Amino acid sequence: MMDFSVSKEAFVFVSCVLCGGVLFFIYDLFRVIRQKAGSGRALTHIQDGVFWVVAFVIMFYLIFTVNRGTMRFYEILGAALGALLYGITLSPWVLKILNNLIDFFSKIFKVFLKILLTPLFFAYNILYRYICLLFRPFLKIGRFLLRRLTENVKRTGRMIKKK
Repeated sequence: MMDFSVSKEAFVFVSCVLCGGVLFFIYDLFRVIRQKAGSGRALTHIQDGVFWVVAFVIMFYLIFTVNRGTMRFYEILGAALGALLYGITLSPWVLKILNNLIDFFSKIFKVFLKILLTPLFFAYNILYRYICLLFRPFLKIGRFLLRRLTENVKRTGRMIKKK
């Protein structure tokens, strides 16, 4: 038995409008990630595919939970209207906020990474100095032997030319 009431249909329509706005917000997230990551063509296509799968799952879930799986034309119009309203009103501000948040957290991450890696660089510099000190005598011996070898080769070459 189908139950029909205007208030229920209005609730379904408003839910679809909100879902359209949420989907456009998710698309804004993908857009900001694409801008910050400098995605190429292949990665852009993959991100678009992931977005459409997520959008399908969200719409499918909404239709089944709010309207028991009954698909009506006004639901698609509601989602499109919600996306349009979000795109016109909130999207520019959300994009700015998301860009600023990503910039802020990336700066914090860089500082955290620098703090985390500083002891490692310090240890590397100390170990590098000691390793160089350990191998310095071997390098001197190697240079001495190389110099002697080149002198012998030159001397042998001159002796061959004299004959």
